[in-house]
Amino acid sequence: MSRRTKDTVPPFAVRLPPELQDRLRRAGGARGIGEEIRARLEASFEAEKVPAKTRELLDAISQVAEDTATYYGNWFEDAFAFKVLTACVDLLLRGYQPKGEAGPSPDHSELAEILWGPDHSEKEISRTLVSDVMRARAKRADEKRR
Repeated sequence: MSRRTKDTVPPFAVRLPPELQDRLRRAGGARGIGEEIRARLEASFEAEKVPAKTRELLDAISQVAEDTATYYGNWFEDAFAFKVLTACVDLLLRGYQPKGEAGPSPDHSELAEILWGPDHSEKEISRTLVSDVMRARAKRADEKRR
């Protein structure tokens, strides 16, 4: 019987249907099935941190994307499907829009002023946030290809 060191992760057995094992094995590729399972479990716990309203909105966006694809094809392949999905997302966002005037909250504006200056606009902020997300995704995709 082998002795565990404090750096060793003890094995953990779980029963999975053969089809699910095959899918995990394919998805894990060279990293292996164990690493794929760990990554997917970690992602599921990270998803729990998302506020309920955000999860609700994301689920609604996913549903209208599927519905759009049923009628017009995938939004990322068809220009009209993209316009339909864009209109759907806009309507969904309007449904979740809080009441009141739009403007930075004094409770949250200190950090924003440090990052974007005192006269920051939502367009500047959105460009920065989206470009950060796209850069991070490109980096992850590049790392995955290696």
